[in-house]
Formats: sequence, C-alpha cells, structure tokens
Amino acid sequence: MPSSPLPTPHCQTSTHPKRPHPPFYQHGNRDFLLNQTYARLSGLTLLPERYSFTLPPPAPHLPPHQLLLEHGDLLCRDDHGYQRLRKFLRHPLTQRLYHHLSPALKHRLARYLRQQSQQRGQYKSPSHTDVTPDYIDTLFKQHHANILIHGHTHRPQIHHHPQGTRYVLGDWHPHGKILCYHHGKFCLLESHELI
Repeated sequence: MPSSPLPTPHCQTSTHPKRPHPPFYQHGNRDFLLNQTYARLSGLTLLPERYSFTLPPPAPHLPPHQLLLEHGDLLCRDDHGYQRLRKFLRHPLTQRLYHHLSPALKHRLARYLRQQSQQRGQYKSPSHTDVTPDYIDTLFKQHHANILIHGHTHRPQIHHHPQGTRYVLGDWHPHGKILCYHHGKFCLLESHELI
C-alpha cells in the first residue's frame, strides 16, 4: 500500500489562517516531491521550476523589472553527474515507485543519497558546482529578464552581467541570506538581521 503523500498528520488536518500575502513555494533539490495536494492543504502556491514575472517600476519614470526566479540547480550545467541524477529522480516513474516504499526505506534511501552527494561534492571543482556563465547570458536573453534570483550554489553574492543582475541566495547555515526589495532596491541580508 502506498504511503501518504502528506508527510505529517499536522499537514493533513491543519487549517491555515488568512494571510496578508499568500506564500509561494518553489521546489529545491531535496523537497521536489511536495505536490499540489500538499500545497493546497498547506495554503501554498507552487511555482514552476523557472518562474518569470514582472515587478512594477519603483517610480513612474523607470521601467519595470523582469525577474526570473529559480532554485538554481538547472544553472549548473557542467555538473553532469548531478544533472543525470536530477533527471532520474524527477522522472514521474521514479517518483511513483518512491511513493510505494515504506517510510523506513524512504529514510534510508534519503540518507544514502545525501551521504553520496556530500562525498562526491568534496571531489568536484568549484567551477563544476557553480553556474555555467554562458547559460546565464542565454537565460537573460531568452526570458527578456534583467534580474535572475537563485540559490543552490550557496555562494551568496550579487553578480552583474551584461544583460542584468544575478542575486545568489545562501544556504541556512549558520544564517540564511535573504533577498529584500524595498523602495525599488534589492539587497542581501542575513536572516538574523531581520529578527
């Protein structure tokens, strides 16, 4: 019998309060199995892997920003091993089989994959685990974007490209890097600075 697609009883019974801004959610490389059912019950709106949207201009005389938002793993095109694994794990058949595993086996499999990832990451050069620069330029052009926001590489920084600006978010250890937009400007802040 397949296990529940909802990982905890809390999510199965929770009611979410009215929120001033609805939360949006974009899959990462460890949580891609969260589905529409989970999102609906949690009050989330799932975004596609690559989400493009327009941000109104900060002032009437300025043009709007065209943003591209994504997790960032698709940008690391030179990491061929990761891209092969990603394609396999995201395949609908693989996911269907996974949902039929016992919870204990799922946990063992997740631990194993995480250990393998950490071991292999030690031997990869930084250029293989970072974004592919030519691909970034292509994305800016394809999506007519002037801002790209992503994570995955865990190298928080602001990069200026000929076609636009790329904001890289950090991981959550010890503190997350959060991108803030205020009065028409973007900045990266440490999460503990907001508390």
